[in-house]
Amino acid sequence: MASPSSFTYCCPPSSSPVWSEPLYSLRPEHARERLQDDSVETVTSMEQAKVEEKIQEVFSSYKFNHLVPRLILQREKHFHYLKRGLRQLTDAYECLDASRPWLCYWILHSLELLDEPIPQMVATDVCQFLELCQSPEGGFGGGPGQYPHLAPTYAAVNALCIIGTEEAYDVINREKLLQYLYSLKQPDGSFLMHVGGEVDVRSAYCAASVASLTNIITPDLFEGTAEWIARCQNWEGGIGGVPGMEAHGGYTFCGLAALVILKKERFLNLKSLLQWVTGRQMRFEGGFQGRCNKLVDGCYSFWQAGLLPLLHRALHAQVAALQWAHVESSPGHNGKCQRPGREQSICVHTGWHPPSFPGSIHNSPLTMGDPALSMSRWMFHQQALQEYILMCCQCPTGGLLDKPGKSRDFYHTCYCLSGLSIAQHFGSGAMLHDVVLGVPENALNRLHEDMDRLVNSPSPPSVCSSFSIHEHLAGKLEVPAAHSPCVQYWTR
Repeated sequence: MASPSSFTYCCPPSSSPVWSEPLYSLRPEHARERLQDDSVETVTSMEQAKVEEKIQEVFSSYKFNHLVPRLILQREKHFHYLKRGLRQLTDAYECLDASRPWLCYWILHSLELLDEPIPQMVATDVCQFLELCQSPEGGFGGGPGQYPHLAPTYAAVNALCIIGTEEAYDVINREKLLQYLYSLKQPDGSFLMHVGGEVDVRSAYCAASVASLTNIITPDLFEGTAEWIARCQNWEGGIGGVPGMEAHGGYTFCGLAALVILKKERFLNLKSLLQWVTGRQMRFEGGFQGRCNKLVDGCYSFWQAGLLPLLHRALHAQVAALQWAHVESSPGHNGKCQRPGREQSICVHTGWHPPSFPGSIHNSPLTMGDPALSMSRWMFHQQALQEYILMCCQCPTGGLLDKPGKSRDFYHTCYCLSGLSIAQHFGSGAMLHDVVLGVPENALNRLHEDMDRLVNSPSPPSVCSSFSIHEHLAGKLEVPAAHSPCVQYWTR
């Protein structure tokens, strides 16, 4: 995690009598962003109005109950909620009996974002449980003895990679996993979710992710997959579950992420996709919706906002490639294989800022022919998303949720925290620029460090995991030393 000195904080210390920068959602003019139905009510508009009213109550309560409003991520409460979930669940989770590897992944990934170490004993227990979920046929089922399925296979492999020990890596039977993936591959390039099951973009992403993480991608395993995913992009710009279906945030993330892993983002109309996803950030709430005319949901803080770092990199690479092709073909080019220096590049303009919220790009440089991309921020309103998550999605007793009035769960805890991390951090290395809303302790681990390795490694890991197992698979794994304070830490 970056040091506190490298962060930009949008709220001053509590001793300060005034705010240096008002929260976006508490400005007097913010009410103008509420739904205007032109006096024509529909079921959709009425539901939207109800949600906005609940969120306005949260904003108003926050404004009037805090002399100096300070947004605080309730780290300790979230930690205890997650810690309990790894050991014992209430009967309310009985309906998720076929999703138990997902529960492991959601909890472990949330703890990873909170920078909470996993005790060795707990990690061993998780490894042993996931080993019981592994099918003799390859892949993982939703629980011990259940049929293998690509969704829990994705969750199990990513959970094991988060643990990141030799014990965890040794759980995965790579040979059987490869056989299982081949059994799901379809002639058109798509994948079944399970033998005899449905086909959609999720399966292509899950297959690409686990194959990449375990280094079992073969030349023919994903033949035709990129072309099939590209056919799922529709007129809206987003990606549907299958060709011809409505664009959806979850499917769109899966589609683009799969193509990033396969290094074939160019198969999509990236600018059309960018226009669609930026239009999904809600003007009043600050969070994201999953589809056009749907309600805000905290989980789309990841599924939608997570697209922006991938798009940012893909668009930058696309423009750089076009520029280099232009340089090579220009008169007087000496033919040397040397990319122009940064000062010559037309694809880096640090002075460009995204257009005004909520992310409409109709008059942005990207749609006016100028390939400028910001080098300090993503192409969505990062502050507004942080405000929505911190004010509207935290359960007072720990855990995060969809929207005010909904119950907490591990799914929304994982993806709200993931979206919060994306909104807090931009870039990496020399380009690192962090904007952490509220107190310094709100800073989460950087989710998109994984995206650096995703693009730069010969066999890129999944965008949702912070560890690579390639060194282990090559026989070079150095098992990390146990965290000495770990067991004591979990006694809090």
